[in-house]
Amino acid sequence: MSFVGTGATFYVASRRLGYRFNVVEYTAYFLFYNPAWFLMSVMSLMHVLVRRGSPELDWKV
Repeated sequence: MSFVGTGATFYVASRRLGYRFNVVEYTAYFLFYNPAWFLMSVMSLMHVLVRRGSPELDWKV
């Protein structure tokens, strides 16, 4: 359901902006990059929530 919905949105937006839309490229994006981004976001959020205190900065400002 979300694949069709977001695919249709990207298709319409790309046509209105004058870009080409390749279904194969979008499928690769949706099946690989989208879940990878989601996992990285969740892992980063968990890292921030689990780790208490302020972050250690190792550079001079």
